[in-house]
Amino acid sequence: MKILQVAKYPPSHRGGIEKLTSQLTSDLNIKGNRIDILCFEENTKTKIDVFLSHTVYKCRSLFKIFSTSISFHNIYFFNKLQKSYDFIYLHLPNPMVAAYILFTKDKDRKIFVHHHADISNKKLYFLYRILEDNIFKISLKIITTSKSLANTEALVKYKN
Repeated sequence: MKILQVAKYPPSHRGGIEKLTSQLTSDLNIKGNRIDILCFEENTKTKIDVFLSHTVYKCRSLFKIFSTSISFHNIYFFNKLQKSYDFIYLHLPNPMVAAYILFTKDKDRKIFVHHHADISNKKLYFLYRILEDNIFKISLKIITTSKSLANTEALVKYKN
């Protein structure tokens, strides 16, 4: 099985999502799957790191708006790669990724979401909420990092 994880930053960055992305890649690749990572990279050129078990596509960010990386390289690689994977595994919240997944609709695409944080108190959340809700609707599974996160207003209607 081939899975493309779409995350904010590469596993080499410090952070909980990055640590989880790395762990999932290691655990699932051991079981005979192919798990690659598509992410943003700040302050550097786009770079592809190829390892024995997986590939990390680090796409250069042009700039950030409200902690959201903007990258045309990321969109390019996602469009180029998505058809060659059985599943897309999204790490949310990630407004840029949510937007272009919805705008590049592929009804056959199988999406899993790993939801890491409740951002309902952030400034432009009312805009992101539209994207987030539509991503949840088309997802096969939604995984949260805690029970309390699963009970947030954004996710409670998807509990089943």
